[in-house]
Amino acid sequence: MTKTIDVKSEPKELTENKQNNMKTETKTTKGKSKENLDNDDKTKRNNDNNNNNTTDQTLIDSKKKPLSQDIKSDAKTTTTNDTKNTDQTSDVQKHYNRDVWFVTSSSAKAKIASRTKQLEKISAEILANPDVAHEEKEIHRYLCGLLAKLDCTVHSSYIHPTAFKAEFKPNSKTNVTVGLICEYDAVKGFGHSKGNNLSTEATIATFLGIREAMKADSRLLGTVIILGTPASEESSGKIRMLKEGAFNDMDALFAVHPSNYDSLCPKFYCSQKIRVNFFGISRHIDCLNVSPGENACEASVLCYTNALALSAQVQPRCQIHCIIKRCGDVDYLVPKKTELVFSVRAPTLHELDSINKRIVDCGEAAALATRTRVEFHFPDDDMHCSVNHNSVLAKVFKDEAKKLGITFKTNTTTAANNNDNDSDIIYRTTDLGNVSHKVPLIYPAFAIGCPEAADTYVHSRQFSTAVAKVDAQKYTIKAATALAMTVIRYLLDDSIRQNAKKLFDSDFQALNKCLIKTVEQKVVNNTDKKNEK
Repeated sequence: MTKTIDVKSEPKELTENKQNNMKTETKTTKGKSKENLDNDDKTKRNNDNNNNNTTDQTLIDSKKKPLSQDIKSDAKTTTTNDTKNTDQTSDVQKHYNRDVWFVTSSSAKAKIASRTKQLEKISAEILANPDVAHEEKEIHRYLCGLLAKLDCTVHSSYIHPTAFKAEFKPNSKTNVTVGLICEYDAVKGFGHSKGNNLSTEATIATFLGIREAMKADSRLLGTVIILGTPASEESSGKIRMLKEGAFNDMDALFAVHPSNYDSLCPKFYCSQKIRVNFFGISRHIDCLNVSPGENACEASVLCYTNALALSAQVQPRCQIHCIIKRCGDVDYLVPKKTELVFSVRAPTLHELDSINKRIVDCGEAAALATRTRVEFHFPDDDMHCSVNHNSVLAKVFKDEAKKLGITFKTNTTTAANNNDNDSDIIYRTTDLGNVSHKVPLIYPAFAIGCPEAADTYVHSRQFSTAVAKVDAQKYTIKAATALAMTVIRYLLDDSIRQNAKKLFDSDFQALNKCLIKTVEQKVVNNTDKKNEK
């Protein structure tokens, strides 16, 4: 048996002595039993420890050593005794020193637990300012000020007037960047029925834990970016920020959100907003009998009824919702232009595209019947992809959540393309789905434990009431603690980062059809089609 010892940072004399011992050891081990070899190994390690004056293994001294001396070069060298340690360190000690993990994780947990009252105030502040998309000025100002006090470099009005970027970089040596997000806009007429008050509270709690861990042990290196992402409920704020490069510097993104049940990798709809405009001739109702037809109002109603018939034919898991947004101003004039807005949802982009084409047929049929002109607009900012959860990161979160008593419906962590079994209930849509095709991320759902939320759904009035209850706080803190532990392990463990990136790259190729595509404005003109024929 040949033993490999790292001699790069040791004195020359000590290196030569060790190399001679290695040669002698190689010659004498051939005739020894396995038991004797193990005893020799232990004796050798004790001698090495004495030569290096490292008998004091307290946590205080361990902080003074560079992390490179603590990292094990080969996971196979883990001893039998090491594999019998507690669950808290068994998964992580194969790749980095358990003292570093113990110091950072315990410091993070203690910090989050000691700030529960302050964190609850963050939730209360958001609830007190239920501002809708693009109007989140008060809570934007509040969060920017809060993060500035927590040693962050804050860029307010980042890309969007009510967006921000807060960066925490305690050490310039790091080359790993993790991202967190804050969502704080409300739903018009429903308040914070999505629970953005709790998700933002969880984000700040997670950051507090990471920040404290980095202060407790300087060997935990990394940059943390917190993005404030407005207009998530209405105008897809993250998609605009994605286009502007807000997520380019992140190696991974971590977020959680409240729900009525725990889900490791909840499935989200793909969605598309379609704007349909009909153009006819504006006239007074006294002239309708003289020159009938070309009535944009009638075309809108026909299109709407066609879509209702279509919705009965699509798969039950797909949704078609439509409103007639604009159909004249006064009752005695036929409008020249009308507008409908469709919201289409489907589990996959393939199904979504199929429904979109049939909605075009509905509009064309209405235009043909009324001799009007129709235009279809597919805004690329209003197309949401499903969330591609990274199963490597999801497994780490699951392990940490389990230690805190959080369990999920299934043990699976196969999340690529949302094929996890605990996703039988298709969730809502999110602009974070588009980001998941740019950055490896996880977006678990945590149950808030309130009776009001048990038998309802996110975005309901009952859920809006539940997220304001004090009972939801302890579940939010648990989820934030598990997320902080996940981020710390990601920063400490090279293998987690590499495997997460490798899986993301493979998913990127496998899900090529599901990637964000720039959808050009699609204009269909019936008159032009007739001329072509």
